[in-house]
Amino acid sequence: MKNLFTIFMLVFLGNSAFSQSWTINYCSSAPNLNLGSNSYGPMNTVATANATNRTAVIYPSSQLTGIAGKELSIMYFYKVTLPAMLGSSANFKLYLAETTATDWGTAALDWATATSTATKVFDGDPQPIADGTAGWKGFNFSTLFTYSGTKNLAVFMEYTNPSASNSFTWAYEYTASCISTTNNNTTKYVNNTTGTPGTSLSSANYRRPYIGFTWTGACSSAVSVLATTNVTANSATINWSAGNPAPSNGYSYYYSTSNTTPTSSTTPSGTVGAGITTADISGLIEATKYYFWIRPECGSNSGDWSAMGSFNTSCLSTALPWTENFDSYTAAVGNLPPCWAQQAAATGNAQYSIANAATHTYNDPKSAPNYVTIYYHNNVEYYLWTPGFSMTANSTYKLKFSWAGDGVSGWSGKVYANNAQNPTGATTLNTFVTPSTTTSATYKDVSVDFTPSTTGVYYFGIGTNSTTTSPWWLGFDDFSVTDNVLATNNSNLDQAVQIFPNPTKDVLNVKGMIPTEVSIFTADGRTVPVKFEGSVIDTKNLSAGNYVIQMKDKNGNTTTKRFIKK
Repeated sequence: MKNLFTIFMLVFLGNSAFSQSWTINYCSSAPNLNLGSNSYGPMNTVATANATNRTAVIYPSSQLTGIAGKELSIMYFYKVTLPAMLGSSANFKLYLAETTATDWGTAALDWATATSTATKVFDGDPQPIADGTAGWKGFNFSTLFTYSGTKNLAVFMEYTNPSASNSFTWAYEYTASCISTTNNNTTKYVNNTTGTPGTSLSSANYRRPYIGFTWTGACSSAVSVLATTNVTANSATINWSAGNPAPSNGYSYYYSTSNTTPTSSTTPSGTVGAGITTADISGLIEATKYYFWIRPECGSNSGDWSAMGSFNTSCLSTALPWTENFDSYTAAVGNLPPCWAQQAAATGNAQYSIANAATHTYNDPKSAPNYVTIYYHNNVEYYLWTPGFSMTANSTYKLKFSWAGDGVSGWSGKVYANNAQNPTGATTLNTFVTPSTTTSATYKDVSVDFTPSTTGVYYFGIGTNSTTTSPWWLGFDDFSVTDNVLATNNSNLDQAVQIFPNPTKDVLNVKGMIPTEVSIFTADGRTVPVKFEGSVIDTKNLSAGNYVIQMKDKNGNTTTKRFIKK
């Protein structure tokens, strides 16, 4: 027998992150792997209009010790399949009662009599709760219910939906020893599609829904992680939905490069106060995947860690000069070096991939052992993007690479530059092959210049398209990017000017010119405030990272340098 709660973190699905205080033990499969049914409650969620059910289940007190003496405030059921609940007029009623009976007997159960002494704890539209993706769905009680733990618990469920909907199922128990599979009278139900719930529960079974509860005073709330925002190379903002009920002392969060779920003894990475559902994380490593979890805090009590969220930090701009021949990486379909990217609505070989000479016979690396290949992808342009490079306005940069074909015509290939790894708004720099050209497995060299009009981070892109089904493979190798002399620079001055120390901490000294104007840019092209006096530039307030400094003297001569702030 396993406890459902202990594996929740591994089975989280949908928007309802499950963080209640207790779930009943289960013997059947984990909820997300459960067979699922809409026959045994909580709702007869079939597609047909006018679907209804009334279901009554007895849960033995021996299995409810975790909620004994608790004032229950939320009850949970697990939705297994994904479709949304349609319609705006559905209704779900939920009743609880304590009983000394262990089953309902062999006769049909009269609904009115059975529920006459029960407490109605929920009466409302289930659609906003049961809608959306699979996962635990919590129904907040309008009337709290205290369970003594000395008797068994009777749960009564009534559902009506006059609208045609989608069919979906709920996790249920069907395995001994959690239930007696020889006693078909612990669950009584009547399902129909007449629009009128049956008054006599004549169907009987031993199967029953998985359930869970939250109680008042428990530090437990449904927290679901939301999309991470403001992701940079070194920082990110994590977000989550507010718990219900909201925890009195806010939330703790934990993040790591490992996807191992934290435990109750794990020290949080940080905390935020009540009502705050966001946290800024800094000091991260570039081009790295991070995982994070959220935990509600209630005075001296802590809730359970939420389902796992994740995000990938971006890449810092790459220092120039730069080269890449792919030989340091594993040859595998879809694999590229860190900070490269591709846009391709395809899988398998129709992706840019690191390959080697053994991959196929159409072409080979220019510099062994590795290169990048792309398989034909008829009449769709696919893009391969380099890492980003910090570039200064009016400075000229040179991209070089080599390419080889497969001995047939039909390929088109272009070179782009853009301020994002995306073809939207990209500048076309070169066309290195047209469909009428019969390609060759002998490599050809491509060299293109790019002069940005504004300072920032830019990426080079390769766009390929097979206009017929004749081509097979293209190969690319030996990329490089170099920084040419600024078009507006005095090249002799640029060579004469030095900055030191580099890397620097508090100040940057200039030798070879006395600047009258100074601009400093971050790796992503943002201008930052700068103070300088004569040939001494104040850098102590800069964050650690890579920077570009542009200086002009009294004669209008300019020079651009790169430096690192420790």
